[in-house]
Amino acid sequence: MLGMEGADLETFAEDFRRDVEKRIVTEAPASAWSHPHVGDAVALEVLAGSAGEGADPPELRVTELRCWRVGSGTPHLAGGVEIDRCVRTMRCGEVCAVKAREDEAAQSALLRLKTIETVDDLTGDRRLVRTTLSHGAGAGGMHPPSLRPGTEMKVRFSWRAAHDTAPGSDVPEMPVATEVLMTDFR
Repeated sequence: MLGMEGADLETFAEDFRRDVEKRIVTEAPASAWSHPHVGDAVALEVLAGSAGEGADPPELRVTELRCWRVGSGTPHLAGGVEIDRCVRTMRCGEVCAVKAREDEAAQSALLRLKTIETVDDLTGDRRLVRTTLSHGAGAGGMHPPSLRPGTEMKVRFSWRAAHDTAPGSDVPEMPVATEVLMTDFR
């Protein structure tokens, strides 16, 4: 979780619990099990509305959409809470209220994690990467259907062709992309 291990993860968790008061307003769906890691691109909605203890379901509206790479350093939210720290504890579709513990007068900020885009370098030299887009439900969100034998799914993939260019050449790599309809998952 969080792109950290061992002592780093424990230190992050201790610091987060000490500095930030977090209350989950809407749980993430069961299918959303991963957390963002350092380097992942995320889309986070800042919300407004009635998300008090008695609001069921919470009536929320999007006031702002923020997108960035985790770990790149982002501006603070109201109440002095760093968005980057909060998003590392969230799952797609989760709505939470966060505020700084040290500022009693601060209003809670309502956040919903919409997407996580993870890029895995499969060969270690950036020649073959896999990009995975995870998204949560919520206002306008939907979950992909479960894949079963016979299910059709559109898969998009792309690659870059160097066209026999020498290293250091001014000729740019040319992106190539295609879409394939896949069926009959086993």
